Amino acid sequence: MIRKLSERLRLLAGKCKNKHAWVYVCLAYCFFILSSCNRIPNEYIDPQLGSEQSSGAFLTDSEMETEIRQSFTQEELQEDYDQMWAILYESFPFLSLTGKSGEELEALHSEKRSLIGTRVTDLEGLFFLMQDTCGALGNIAHLRAVGPEEYAPFYESRLQKRDQMDAPKDTAIFLDPQTVESYTQLGCLECKPADSYYANPLSMEYLPDIHAAYIRLPSFYSSELLEQGVPLAQFLEFHPDVNHVIFDITGNAGGYTNIWMNHLVSAFSETVQWECTSYIRVTDPIAWMYEGYDGYEEITIEPIDPKEKGMPEWVSELQMTHKGIYRLTFPLQDFAGEKVSRQVRRWLLVDGNDASAADVFARFCKDTGWATVVGSRTKGDGFHYAYAPSMVRLNHTGLLFCFFPESAANEDGTLNIQQGTAPDFVKKAKETAREACVRLIKAIK
Repeated sequence: MIRKLSERLRLLAGKCKNKHAWVYVCLAYCFFILSSCNRIPNEYIDPQLGSEQSSGAFLTDSEMETEIRQSFTQEELQEDYDQMWAILYESFPFLSLTGKSGEELEALHSEKRSLIGTRVTDLEGLFFLMQDTCGALGNIAHLRAVGPEEYAPFYESRLQKRDQMDAPKDTAIFLDPQTVESYTQLGCLECKPADSYYANPLSMEYLPDIHAAYIRLPSFYSSELLEQGVPLAQFLEFHPDVNHVIFDITGNAGGYTNIWMNHLVSAFSETVQWECTSYIRVTDPIAWMYEGYDGYEEITIEPIDPKEKGMPEWVSELQMTHKGIYRLTFPLQDFAGEKVSRQVRRWLLVDGNDASAADVFARFCKDTGWATVVGSRTKGDGFHYAYAPSMVRLNHTGLLFCFFPESAANEDGTLNIQQGTAPDFVKKAKETAREACVRLIKAIK
């Protein structure tokens, strides 16, 4: 085993451009050598799935002995591409929502596959083929091929958390030796997140004519905003005549849900309880994402009872198998910032570009009345029972793709991933959401 580890490390030596990257690679392999001896804790293993590689959650002893590859045959590339499609057919509920018929999906698969061996001849080519395929399917439900820029921060994060009891369930996938090698070849160790990831997009403005605080949050994808929070209480103390707080998330494609949960909603003292249900298609390749929640009061997952009445029609049409119920009570206990000390009326501005975490915020406000939602219907793809998309690892190359196999129902029973969240007040055709909100506030006066 030690000899094999040494050989594997030498294979990667030429790929690492700096000493820090080399250290990361060494740590990753040491972790997996130890894992092969100690195995992964039982809470990460679905006893019904055993040690099947298709689950992606861990490696078998035989797979630990497999030599790391830097090149692949045409047949292996084809098999990985076929595996991607097989898992989509089995586990991805939303192929019927891509606008393509069954025949068109088969034609897309065949057309793209025919490129392997001609235009697609290596690892990089397969990645771009996967990326192009997900794009042709509309990238619905966060469907995408995981690129080197996305893999890099996950890789570093999982290295840091690999020995912790609450390590993410996908840790073994991101630190799989073949996956590490393949993404190293794609240049992931040289990748850094976009500058927008570090920048704080927050802006705050006082609107004296309506006695309002205007908080602009065009993105929740910001490590700085997640860490620093929103100085809302301090801003309101500086403007004591504020009666309204306007949160403008128009154009917000999502990011960290914890930003609005921790730094916006939890900044207010009143108790708010929220419960939301998501319907899931749980299958072998992604079942590990939905294991290990027994004993959690705030989280429940159970098989769908076909005799249960009142479920949306699309639940059976999309072959959903499980129902996940998520219960939250605000303010969150771990909020460490200063609380807002007075009553204000809250408004949330949304539009058709709001998705993912931004759509979840809109849904929360609609369900609980925490804020009045103004603007136009969101894009959707919001509330999910799982904390992140299901990651799937391809057997030969170790490349990753991901998707959410679930969606929530809107208050009228429609599919959130398709219909989005409707506002409480729809803006007029020629006004912005901000203008509509100002108009509504002035009408109150």
